[in-house]
Amino acid sequence: MNEIIILCEGYSKFEQPDDETTMLANCTCTLIKGPDCNVIVDSMTPWDGDLLLRRLQEHQLHPDDIDYVVSTHGHSDHLGNNNLFLRAKRHIVGTNISHRNRYFVHDFDAGK
Repeated sequence: MNEIIILCEGYSKFEQPDDETTMLANCTCTLIKGPDCNVIVDSMTPWDGDLLLRRLQEHQLHPDDIDYVVSTHGHSDHLGNNNLFLRAKRHIVGTNISHRNRYFVHDFDAGK
C-alpha cells in the first residue's frame, strides 16, 4: 500500500498586507512512498535542499531511492531540488517527461 506523506506544507502570502507586489511562497512537498516505487511531488526552492534531505532521512529514504520526480509546473519553488534525484527513472515537469537528455512525448489527456 502506498503512503502519502507531506514533507513540507506550502504557503503563499503577500509579504506586507498593504503591498501586493512581493509574495512569500513555497510549494507543498509530498512524498508518495510505496513498496516498489517512491515519488516526490514538487521539490521546493533551491534553498530548501538540506531540509528536503532531512525530511527524506526521517522516512528512511535517500535521494537515490526516489523513482519519479513530479513538478506540477515550472516555478522555482516546485522544481528547485530536482537535481538531488539524478537516479530517478523519470522527471515529469508539467506535461513534459524526461530522463537525462531524452524527452518523451506523452498524452496526459489520454488518461494513461
